[in-house]
Amino acid sequence: MTEKEQEQFELALREACQYRMPFGKFGPSPNFPNGVPICDLPYEYLRCFTKRGFPKGRLGELMSFVYQLKLDGAEDVFNLVRKQPKTSLRQKQP
Repeated sequence: MTEKEQEQFELALREACQYRMPFGKFGPSPNFPNGVPICDLPYEYLRCFTKRGFPKGRLGELMSFVYQLKLDGAEDVFNLVRKQPKTSLRQKQP
């Protein structure tokens, strides 16, 4: 991996932890006021986009990037750049 490729990889990691899902099931809602960080989206949810297509632009690029890392079993790499704890997607029990 060249130095430029490594910089791009690190940038994508940081952006995937900062950028939040702007729509859909994991977009802004009472449970997730700002949306879920892209890096915390479930693998199964991302896999659905492989069939119907990822969104255009940087959002789609990041979702595809995260999907590939999770597919490869390398999602722990997000812990290196994560500034907040992983977003829990489990429903709170009363």
